[in-house]
Amino acid sequence: GVLHPFHRMEAHTANGVMGNSCAATKEKGIAPKGHPLWFGHKEVNAKWLFDLDYPHLRKAHCMFGWDWGPRVPDCGIFRPVSLLTVETARFDSFLVRQKHDREAGSVTLDFDVSVELFAGAASCDCNIETEVNVTVTAPDGKMYVPEDDGSVFIPDAQLWWPNGYGAQPLYTVRAELTDGNGTVLDLWERAIGLRTMTMNTEKDQWGERFAHEVNGVCVFAMGADYIPEDNLMPRITKERTEELLLQAKRANHNCIRIWGGGYYPDDFFYDIFLFINARIPEDEENRIYF
Repeated sequence: GVLHPFHRMEAHTANGVMGNSCAATKEKGIAPKGHPLWFGHKEVNAKWLFDLDYPHLRKAHCMFGWDWGPRVPDCGIFRPVSLLTVETARFDSFLVRQKHDREAGSVTLDFDVSVELFAGAASCDCNIETEVNVTVTAPDGKMYVPEDDGSVFIPDAQLWWPNGYGAQPLYTVRAELTDGNGTVLDLWERAIGLRTMTMNTEKDQWGERFAHEVNGVCVFAMGADYIPEDNLMPRITKERTEELLLQAKRANHNCIRIWGGGYYPDDFFYDIFLFINARIPEDEENRIYF
């Protein structure tokens, strides 16, 4: 018969049970030498996992069963579908890089921009002129524009801190892509926090540290593992996710790990998690920041 997820498959040797797996297999066999299920020179009573019968489906791993959920593969499109029209060009990517001067308390923003030209514009011999105009707005409304080298210098920068370590001021970065006539072709806008984040691995009395360090301060990481909220994807809503993250904040979490066996969360998950207070009471104690 066929072994399905949650069915135990044991690998036996002359000395007894050597291991087990929740993987599916169709028949008993011998794992090839070098495979994780091959134990030394001993034959293992298990067929190696990736054979020609393995289903090649673009699905999240958890949809075929996990220790916390049933085997319920999804079917169809569960997120909104949009039709985009592009005239001449659009932003292909827009990356903001931060350079912090901790002693001066300033931050310099650099921008890596990629622009994509479309049919007609990309193939014609004419000279297509495009320009990127960037503005950065501070939490108090003060606006900054790029210097001659294209970077934005922010003196007396207000730093963003994790939950429990300080405030979470946000800067709005807005970029407009225009043509030679000044017509706006595309718009990119995000709220960002100014902060550094590294791993501190300095030597200590026990060997080596392994600590999250934000703005030069070691942070005691307290958090949880985020798995898909429901096996039926359309039942996951922004309001439901907001409440879930609010519960994490109330529990004094300051970090969330997105589990790798699920799917890519919606953009609103990251907005809520890091920055946005949409649909959250204006009481500061109820705001979601990590």
